[in-house]
Order: sequence, then C-alpha cells, then structure tokens
Amino acid sequence: MKPRHSNFVRDLVEYYLSETIHLTRPSAYLEMGIQKAITFNEVAVQFDKAVAVDVLPCGGIKLKDAQFFQMDTDDFIKDVLPTLGLQFDIAFIDAGHGDLQVMRDFEGVFPHVKENGLILLHDTYPQNEEYKSLSFCGTAYKTAWKIRQEWREKCEIVTLPIGHGLSLVRKADRQLMWEK
Repeated sequence: MKPRHSNFVRDLVEYYLSETIHLTRPSAYLEMGIQKAITFNEVAVQFDKAVAVDVLPCGGIKLKDAQFFQMDTDDFIKDVLPTLGLQFDIAFIDAGHGDLQVMRDFEGVFPHVKENGLILLHDTYPQNEEYKSLSFCGTAYKTAWKIRQEWREKCEIVTLPIGHGLSLVRKADRQLMWEK
C-alpha cells in the first residue's frame, strides 16, 4: 500500500510552519532542497530574511527579497552560510535523502540556528521498504534516530510518521528556555 502523501503532508507542513511563525514572530528562514519552491513560497513570505538552496535551478521563487543559492548543500554550508551572518529561527532540510548527507546538513546548519529554534527534517519515516529507496526517503530516517541518540543534550526531536515523515528538532538544552 502506498502512503497518502501529496497535498495532505505538504498542507500539514505548511500549517505547522505557519502557526509556529505566527506565534513566535521569527525573522530568518532557511530551506535546503526546494524543488519547485511550493513550501518555500508559502513559508518564506512570513520572514524578514529567507534563504533557499538547491542543486537545480529554481524559477519558482516568488519572494523578491529571497536569496537563492544554486549549489549543493555541502558547498553552501562551507562557503556561503558563515558569510550570511544570520541565525535562523527555522531551517527546513529536504535536500539529499542519504543519512550521511542529511546528517552533514544538520550538523552544518545547527550552529546557525537560534536557541529554541527549529530544524525540520523531511523524509524521516518511510512507510515501507519501497520508500527506503533514494528516489523516495532513502536512509534519511537514520538521521532522526542518530540525533535522538547522540544529540539529546543539545536538542529534542520528534518524528511524525505521516507521508514520508517529518522530524521536528528544537535546539534547546532545557525544556523551558526562559528559565535560567
């Protein structure tokens, strides 16, 4: 049985991001792996600064002030990200589907996310063996488990088993960030 994905999951991601944005009034958004920029266009408009990265050209970005970098995420993290001078409130990682690549993206982005900020990882819950192929989720799900095991002192994570899976990582070393 194929998982129900399409608009339901995209709508859920967009809803979650929109509600979080509305409640927290964040200023900077990063999306790595934008494809046709559908999610990026819905979410980025609510931020002062929006940055997108993809290896493929993207003519679908509607936000005039958005920065788009056509390059792989490793080069972006090494050469561009440190020069931006931004701390992101939300970063959405949806580029490569291999666990080693997703982990490199996570580790590279983590220092550039604000305390109490969110990193969202897509494709972290393949619904069956077929969806573990690189054309769907690949081995990205292993990254969510590795973060749970090895990063628990720096963040918390939950994986929603819907569509291809969405893991929400909150950068926090304690539950209530307002308590010192």
